[in-house]
Amino acid sequence: MRAGSRLPGSTPNNLYAVQDGNIAVAATSDSVFHRLAAVMKQPQLGEDPRFTTGLARVRSQDALDEVISAWTRTFTLSELEGLLQSSDVPASRIFTMADIFNDPHYAARGTIAHVPDGDGEPITMPAPVPWLSDTPAMIHHAGRSIGADTTAVLRELVGIGGCMRPASCSTPVGRHLPRHSQEPNNLILSPYERLRHFLPRLSDLQ
Repeated sequence: MRAGSRLPGSTPNNLYAVQDGNIAVAATSDSVFHRLAAVMKQPQLGEDPRFTTGLARVRSQDALDEVISAWTRTFTLSELEGLLQSSDVPASRIFTMADIFNDPHYAARGTIAHVPDGDGEPITMPAPVPWLSDTPAMIHHAGRSIGADTTAVLRELVGIGGCMRPASCSTPVGRHLPRHSQEPNNLILSPYERLRHFLPRLSDLQ
């Protein structure tokens, strides 16, 4: 059975419409539900046989959601979020990317990382989670420039050493290639073509 934005077996725990969006509210325990009813200025909800226990609220979730939705629609998102949180009723907006970047809690927990790319410019991305005190995960780079690792990859995979950019090398590439690769057009092959050329001959390099 589809539940939509509800959490099955837990009521009220849903997204509710406000004047300018939606808000998530979770008031599933009896104590929190009574706090919600008090904030709504409808304390009688806590005495209504349909809503007095968690199981009763689950069985009557459609009726309860209708009552709560009618109330939430009278507020803006900021108004209701502040009201519920100040009353110890768990509630939150559905964060947009702008909300995430501007949220002090995200910033305080270091969940947004600024990592330099191959050109030294910072790129913003999610930081690794969870954060472990003894072995914290680290982001070393956000991805290198095209071709930055070609030399290392070819050296490790096929044993080719030297610089893979002849125009900037003090030593010609050809001097570092295996004997069977000294072919007329070898120096103008792309790195991908070089890899295709040498991989079938890995056994010769053992």
